[in-house]
Amino acid sequence: MVLKFTRSEGKTMSLRDLDLQIAYGPADDRLADFFIPALSSSVRYDRAAGYFSSSMLAVAAAGVARLIANGGKMRLLCGADLSQQDVEAIERGEELAVRLTAAMKKRLVLPQEKIAADRLRAMAWMVGTGQLEIMVVLPTDTRGRPLPASRTDSYYHPKEGIFSDAEGNQVGFSGSVNDSATALEYNYESFMVFNSWETAAYLAQIRIKFERLWEGTEKDWIALPVPEAVKQELLKFRPEFPPHRDPIECREDEVEFIKPPQPAPEPARTGESEADQCERIIFQFLRDAPFMLNAGRLGLETCTVKPWPHQMRVADTIVERFPERFMLCDEVGLGKTIEAGLALRQLVLSGRVTRALILVPKSVLVQWQQELYEKFVLDVPRYDGHVFRDVFDREIRTPASINPWDAHPLLLASSQLAKRRDRQDQLLEAGGWDLVIVDEAHHARRKDFLNRNQYRPNRLLELLNGTGGRPGLRDKTKGLTTECAT
Repeated sequence: MVLKFTRSEGKTMSLRDLDLQIAYGPADDRLADFFIPALSSSVRYDRAAGYFSSSMLAVAAAGVARLIANGGKMRLLCGADLSQQDVEAIERGEELAVRLTAAMKKRLVLPQEKIAADRLRAMAWMVGTGQLEIMVVLPTDTRGRPLPASRTDSYYHPKEGIFSDAEGNQVGFSGSVNDSATALEYNYESFMVFNSWETAAYLAQIRIKFERLWEGTEKDWIALPVPEAVKQELLKFRPEFPPHRDPIECREDEVEFIKPPQPAPEPARTGESEADQCERIIFQFLRDAPFMLNAGRLGLETCTVKPWPHQMRVADTIVERFPERFMLCDEVGLGKTIEAGLALRQLVLSGRVTRALILVPKSVLVQWQQELYEKFVLDVPRYDGHVFRDVFDREIRTPASINPWDAHPLLLASSQLAKRRDRQDQLLEAGGWDLVIVDEAHHARRKDFLNRNQYRPNRLLELLNGTGGRPGLRDKTKGLTTECAT
């Protein structure tokens, strides 16, 4: 597919002359229809992006060759994802700039994709000529100390920008512009557009927030120039000559925008049709995707629910620290089930969990099964003590000779069934589990104390902890996650 943008040679259009939409989404070519025209008309570009990384810089650089050609300048705000270890080192007296440099340099490598690599080189050119300034912004606690990414919901993720032309006109955008290296080519994100002559009040909000962060006057934030060592690392990618157009442009009589060439397909197997080959490649990718680099949130990105930040943080922690054991004690309504489901999906996709048992109150057994399917795309069989049923309530036939708790790798059952005397031995004789999830675990209680050091557990606590020298479920599983009402 070829898309064209034509302009008169030697003439720079005003931003007011551009025919821009008020919003861009999946059906639009944002690069050709918005970023290239806007940057071709600009002398300054203020951009707020996400975490500092090579891919973020490449995305922020889309179209900036036109700004370079205009002799324009760019200011870039970005975040840096300090770890808990970084923050602890800073609190012990190590300089923030040292830790910041180490964290940022780890994320600065030349991308393998040619388009992303060329755009990164364009940013390096601008740093070398002084056309690009970069500031790093970090959230702080009440004492002004930087926070690690794991402890803040307001981490620096805005995707906003403002273009300014020589006449003082401005156009701004705000929305969910992805910072992955191919985001602009594949149009997965959307944003709103504002200007200084029709929607000035909305544009002003973007500008005011940007300036406060840039100047370091925004409450609970600090702004620091990009460390010199990081700048020198970036300058290693500076090209010999300035770029004159974006990597996906080519010039004939007019400027054209084309999709990057696709790699040659894998040779077909003997007797394999083109459709079969395509299907095989897709399934191969789907099989391998969970084990690829940066696939740590594949489960989250492929489920049907959009979690709140605190839910993502809890799920990420469970996955990162698996098989550590956790008790989820959020207040009612804050989404403990979402947290458990997100973690379960990611652990299953990545192959770290192949056997999981989920015990829930009988009253919500079907509800849990439906939510696992509808929100996390997991069809987990439920066992009622006699038969297994899928989410569509169809019976799943199982050999009578097999221990029912070994019948399926993922299994959902009521805690009332599992704790019965005649079922406990059968359950504990089954194979071990990678993960056991227990809903409403506060029902596992001590009945009474025989003396100061001995107590009688109720049957659910007995099932979990074991009793009288007999092991419990906690001894049969690697990971154990319980949900308790508060």
